[in-house]
Formats: sequence, structure tokens, C-alpha cells
Amino acid sequence: MRNTILLTKDVLRKDYLRCYNSKSFFASPNIDKLVSKGTIFKKYYCSAPSSGMAVTSMFSGLEPHQLDRKTFGEVENFNQSKTLFNELEDKGVKTFVAWTREFHHLAFVH
Repeated sequence: MRNTILLTKDVLRKDYLRCYNSKSFFASPNIDKLVSKGTIFKKYYCSAPSSGMAVTSMFSGLEPHQLDRKTFGEVENFNQSKTLFNELEDKGVKTFVAWTREFHHLAFVH
């Protein structure tokens, strides 16, 4: 299996990234380097108005109206369906989530 990186970011607007907007005020050299060696998507959509619901939809494969999660806020560990992480782990693929230290206490390790 090829190595794959799925890079997601809460509230990362297209106009903030130089790979989409060369006149962006913000520098994004690491993302630009990844883009130069990988794939950039020109057609995409957001499944829900809140980041929490959109990310839950993306990783669970459920539409926002199918989710038990109806508001933005802290929720229990997701167990409504298998997630992308579950599917990959079932195939023997190692998955990792990287985030800043202030969120380490929220990590769910199994």
C-alpha cells in the first residue's frame, strides 16, 4: 500500500493557502511543498456548517443529518459507525493524528 497523508485543518480557508491563492498574505511553505509533490484538489465541498459535524461526516461516511451529533461541542467517543481510522486499521494500516500539546489530554488511544 502506498503511503498516504490526509491533511485536515479546522477553519483553513482556500484563500489562506498560496497553493490556491498566490496573493495570499499568509505563508504556507510546508503545505506548498507537500502540494508540489502530491495532489491538489480543485473540486471539493464541506458537508456541514460546523467543523465538528463536517469532520465527523468525513471520517464516518455518514451525512450530517444521519449523525447523532447535532450541535457543536464536546461529545463522547464516536461509536455510531465505523470510521475511516477503523477501516484502515482493519486493513493493517497504521494511522496517526498529529496536533499541538494543548490537545494531548483529549487524545483517545486504543
